Amino acid sequence: FRDYFKTFTIGGVWIMNKTLKTTLLIFLDIVFVLLSYVLPLFREDILYCFANNYYFILGGIALTVLLNFSFKLYSGLLNYVGVIDAIKIAVSAVIALFYNLIAAVVSKELTVEWAMISTMVAYVCVFITRFYPRAVGYMKAYGKRREEIDSRTRLMIIGAGSAGSILIREMKNSVKPTM
Repeated sequence: FRDYFKTFTIGGVWIMNKTLKTTLLIFLDIVFVLLSYVLPLFREDILYCFANNYYFILGGIALTVLLNFSFKLYSGLLNYVGVIDAIKIAVSAVIALFYNLIAAVVSKELTVEWAMISTMVAYVCVFITRFYPRAVGYMKAYGKRREEIDSRTRLMIIGAGSAGSILIREMKNSVKPTM
């Protein structure tokens, strides 16, 4: 199965090839935007409201995918997302919020609250899908590091001055640290 998708691992995390990863992220973005547009409308006349405003919803989905492509949020490895990607997601969310506010003003059924809630839900989900692999990697690395620290023998150097500092630095940089 993994050979079919030409996957590889980085730090023990399973990474898909670029085409599959991009397709999966686009699919998840569409699902999250669709859910974020429909969930705030959860009331008795949801089908009527959805049917009358489907063009806003389709436009919001298209805008989200277009913004994510233009900000290159579908490229790169998910393990290496960072502050720049978080800023791109935030800018994309602000642009989508303006679109949703315009949709709320133009539409009779949609409200400003709907625009704010739907944008927030959609982009929290987008943020989670981008940063989840990195968070998992950090948790795995923290667990390994913690086990490594707990298995060492503890040492305290008292009153050695600059020679003690040199000794500590050498022990930290040693290839086979035992302390």
